[in-house]
Amino acid sequence: MKSLVTGGRGTLGRPTVTALEHRGHEVTITSRRPRPDDGPRQLRFDLATGAGAAEVVAGQDVVVHIASDTDRLGRADVVGTTALLRAAEKSDLAHLVYISIVGCDEIPIGYYKRKTAVERAIEASAVPHTILRTTQYHEFAALIGTRLSKAYLTLVPSGVRFQSLDSAVAGQRLAELAELEPQGRVADLGGPEALLLSDMVRQYLDAIGKSRPVLAVPLFGASYRGFVAGKNLAPNHADHTGRTWHQWLTEVAT
Repeated sequence: MKSLVTGGRGTLGRPTVTALEHRGHEVTITSRRPRPDDGPRQLRFDLATGAGAAEVVAGQDVVVHIASDTDRLGRADVVGTTALLRAAEKSDLAHLVYISIVGCDEIPIGYYKRKTAVERAIEASAVPHTILRTTQYHEFAALIGTRLSKAYLTLVPSGVRFQSLDSAVAGQRLAELAELEPQGRVADLGGPEALLLSDMVRQYLDAIGKSRPVLAVPLFGASYRGFVAGKNLAPNHADHTGRTWHQWLTEVAT
């Protein structure tokens, strides 16, 4: 099977490529600036403009669409995905698998809104598709810890929980879905436990050997209320095969 992975160099892209290759797929990844040192064959695709969409989709059996404009809160995601969809329709692509975020249609922050818009564009297209929503990954939780702990007093929004997930588990699930028939929206996938963000940040600081006071403070707004209400969680779809937050921290810190 010939499989294209957009965003194949990223946090989720790498384990997805590995999982597909272990299943015998011939994997191609896309990049805005292909590098000669990457293992899988690369093709140029610019998410911000859609340039290269027809070339990267041509000849593929399945496209696993992971690439996202995270640096600009997803501003290019709809443009790039629309270009992929148009190319997929013309090439009669058999299956597009898209990764989204749990609660993206219930928490009104810009990045989540754009994820929802991409989902709707995919659903409105003629391309056979599967959409998987997951909770955030351990790597993202660690990034939050890094950013919040730059100041001596670490302020964390109170009442917010994360159900962080091992990205290798998400990559394996995407590879499994790529081999199945298109299913539309499938069951969400979450990490093994939901933890208060304040506790996760404390554990992160301990793991990297930093001493910082952590203070949980209440915020305001619809997005904050959505997180406090647990709209970003998937308690009924928790994965218990991958690493927990503490296990992942232990491996990364050592």
